[in-house]
Amino acid sequence: MKRVHLLLVILVATGPLNAQKKNQTYKNRKNMETTAYTVRENKELIEKLNTQSLNKRDFELLNNIIADDYMGINGQKGVEAFKAPAIDIISTIPDIQWQIETMAGEGNMAFAKLQIYGTHTGSYLNIEPTGKTISINSVAIYQFRDNRIISSEVQVDRLTFLQQIGIVPDLSLIEKKIDREQVVFIDKFLVPADAEAEFVGRMNANRKLIRKLPGFVEDAVCKNTDNNGNRIYLTVAKWESEAALNNAKEVVQTAYRKEGFDPGEMMKRLNITMDRRTYIEVENELPK
Repeated sequence: MKRVHLLLVILVATGPLNAQKKNQTYKNRKNMETTAYTVRENKELIEKLNTQSLNKRDFELLNNIIADDYMGINGQKGVEAFKAPAIDIISTIPDIQWQIETMAGEGNMAFAKLQIYGTHTGSYLNIEPTGKTISINSVAIYQFRDNRIISSEVQVDRLTFLQQIGIVPDLSLIEKKIDREQVVFIDKFLVPADAEAEFVGRMNANRKLIRKLPGFVEDAVCKNTDNNGNRIYLTVAKWESEAALNNAKEVVQTAYRKEGFDPGEMMKRLNITMDRRTYIEVENELPK
């Protein structure tokens, strides 16, 4: 009789536990299904963003994809914040297309690797159109809420782009050994947005001047924007030797004096900061 009583006690005690375990298992399965469904929806949204909105220039569709509180790099919000950089690149490459190569997602985040291709028929950083075909890689990370994109981080292979349009040399195609006498002169400027026009005018005048000087090899300019909206300019000039570079500095300073231009005054007045360094190029080879 005691055994029967004990068995009943065990059955009564374990019944609720088994019910709780089954209920938790059901909840876990439903959560997994919900998560998988959300990730699938996010991927579909990325597909729609690139193949329909961007590739077909259907920017009205962005109202169904981009959240109102989406924050852009220049402090803009919503659809306009997302659209601004897209318009910039389309103006440079009017026939540009985005091709998704792979996607992955977890929770409210998703990743996409894309191939971007088109023809350089628009100006870029004061670089005249070249008509050259470009094909570069891009990586984008998106964050979602309520089936809308609330933030994104996009990395584009700008170096390859500049190489493909002939602005920056593709060192992998250069077979000759590096001239050990050559030096690379690099200036990094942090320029407030409202000072950009005057700065770019002076920068372009300097580039025209140095290109005529003996010992000049080549130059390039790169541009970016920081989180505060300031412009970041990187100017790169290669010279045949240290002596050629020093001579160029003297010629430029003499031209400044004749013109009555004071670069220090301009930098202070426009609140521009600069970091200037000289480098020596090294062999593009890995140790064996």
